[in-house]
Amino acid sequence: EGEGGMGAAEHMGALDAAAGGKSVGGASRAEPATAAWLAQWRPHAYLEFTRDRRSMSVLCERRQAVSSSSYGQPAVPDDPLGNGRWRLFVKGAVESVVPRCEAVMMADGTVAPLTAALRAEIDEAAAALCSGAEALRTLALAVRVNFGRDGLPSASMLSDLTQMSALESSLVFLGLVGITDPVRPEVAHAIELCKAAGVRVLVVT
Repeated sequence: EGEGGMGAAEHMGALDAAAGGKSVGGASRAEPATAAWLAQWRPHAYLEFTRDRRSMSVLCERRQAVSSSSYGQPAVPDDPLGNGRWRLFVKGAVESVVPRCEAVMMADGTVAPLTAALRAEIDEAAAALCSGAEALRTLALAVRVNFGRDGLPSASMLSDLTQMSALESSLVFLGLVGITDPVRPEVAHAIELCKAAGVRVLVVT
């Protein structure tokens, strides 16, 4: 990613309690948020970004000790997404990730089916973030909590580029994040030099 490998937890800016409840920003906010998420989840595998699916994800294992349940599920109270041992955290382009979501986490933490009306609300919110004079680079965040009867995907499947869209499916939509991506100060002068030389400049993001 363009932010020096920053992950979804860093973009989320969540878990401010890890910073002593203080309002912080930039890298100072990302670091405690990342530390707090990594204290709960151990990265197991990375599904790298590809241009066809326009997303990337991290398969994580819950760090909390597993209970004596016959299903091997860790006992973690008050988790609206359940107590499963494994989760796939996904981030990517809104138009790519949202169609692969089946449910949505509401503002109160409950999980509900992702209806057509809710999809329309997400699209409207994303359009507002990525348009206008203060347009932001917009990502969708989602998670997979259920891997079905086949269980955890094999190492060969995790490394198979053709399988990654299927793995990043049956998702729960978590939210949108808008990232400032300001133009570097030297860009304006470089564009002026190009124009003076007769070069037509097209900016593609």
